[in-house]
Amino acid sequence: MTINNLPPEVLVKILSFLAPKDLLFVIRNVCHFWRDLTSSICLWNYVEYTYEPRKDKLNRFYRSLVKHKLVNFIVNLKITEELFWKLLKYDKHVKFASLKSIDISEDLLRSGKIFAEICNRCPCLERIKIWAVAGVDVKKMFKVLSKKKFIDFDVGYYNEDRQQDFDKYLLSFLAAQPHIQQLSLRTLHSHDEHDLARIIEGNPPITSLCLSSNYISSHLFKRLHLNLTKIAIHSNLFDDQGLEWLTSTKQLVSINVKDCEAITDKGISFIGQNCPSLENLTFGNHMQTKISNDGLLSVAQGCSKLKTLHTSYIWNINDDSVVLLAKSCRLLQKVSFEKGAQFTDASLVAIGDNCPLLKFAHFKECDKLTKHGVLYLITSCIYMETLDLSCCRGIGMEQSNVDLQKTSSTITSRYDFTENIQIESSGASTKKHSHLKRLNLFGCLNTSNETLLYLVKQCPDLRYLSRTDTSVHCNDQLISDLLRICSLLDTTYM
Repeated sequence: MTINNLPPEVLVKILSFLAPKDLLFVIRNVCHFWRDLTSSICLWNYVEYTYEPRKDKLNRFYRSLVKHKLVNFIVNLKITEELFWKLLKYDKHVKFASLKSIDISEDLLRSGKIFAEICNRCPCLERIKIWAVAGVDVKKMFKVLSKKKFIDFDVGYYNEDRQQDFDKYLLSFLAAQPHIQQLSLRTLHSHDEHDLARIIEGNPPITSLCLSSNYISSHLFKRLHLNLTKIAIHSNLFDDQGLEWLTSTKQLVSINVKDCEAITDKGISFIGQNCPSLENLTFGNHMQTKISNDGLLSVAQGCSKLKTLHTSYIWNINDDSVVLLAKSCRLLQKVSFEKGAQFTDASLVAIGDNCPLLKFAHFKECDKLTKHGVLYLITSCIYMETLDLSCCRGIGMEQSNVDLQKTSSTITSRYDFTENIQIESSGASTKKHSHLKRLNLFGCLNTSNETLLYLVKQCPDLRYLSRTDTSVHCNDQLISDLLRICSLLDTTYM
């Protein structure tokens, strides 16, 4: 049989793994049948435009999307204001008939005209993420945007001189948006908390709230009766009392309080006590001195449904909390410990033994980790796709510490890396291996070529590998060995 004997829906599923440019310039040119397949709506659900300097012209990719009317199929679009404006000017009649979500926040909006064009050219728009700057007439901006009924509204404004005007028109706009479910406000200063509380409480559909301002205080949530399931607060004034009020509803599934300097272990303990359904948690900041290992212990004890955990600058996290976390939260899919956590290979063993769903792991400046623990994690969590070990200096060094040597010996005895064989029911044997695609060893000083090969030998699916250490010589033999082990490797920084 040939590939075209497969059902069209199967072929479309296969093509969905390709990049939009490949679909447009390669797949469409194979045959008439494949050209028709590339017009399937599901292939253009999400498109992200990347900047490619081409003087004053749109590049071929953008022009082709318009030419083949594929813009009509795009549902979610991420683009800069400049490119979006050029695309609209390229064809004055083009419309994004299916577009529901647009993100143009990477480029600060400088022209008030683009808001009118967004509303005119995107009849089905429901979600928008934008920034506004001093040159934008905020009154006119909100007047134009009020023609749409949003369910997800994300706006940023950083002009101190006109902050009060922005607040006034924003609050008026929100009062006329009864269908908003997700609201994100990013500003330098605080909105009037009384008016903001009234708007939030007056919009029961709001279930996701993000407030990023240096002056959002805990008092905003004192009297609110919210239906929130997701909350993100980034403010110096938000403290433990605010977390107690927020978590009292016991229905939160996502909490992000990164950069809230006033939060202590007491506040984190409220999360562990009141959020049994929590799935996503982010906390910690570069000024953090008030959260210790006890905070993570309380989370591990009370949040068994946790899927994503991100901590930063919590210096004294040790094996006690991470091991308990791994044993209690077996649904973990993403873990990230940034800056100086003090746990050892024992934690990696616990994660490897108890978290089979892990897909992403990030350990930065965790200097007590060794290559033995890392390999145990790789070979145990075989569905993990990304492992980032930035600046973990212990990986490339021979550890002299007695406890670390003992842990490494325990790992070796618990898992035989050379005989990882699974016997199928048919009687045939197949080699189990990691499906890791990205391995980052940037800043792992003195990671030798031998250590590198030691780690990648069970990673035949590896696509990306980074190890920039000028003290270690990268030779032709190493490259040959890497390509022999990882035949799919296409990006290396050695």
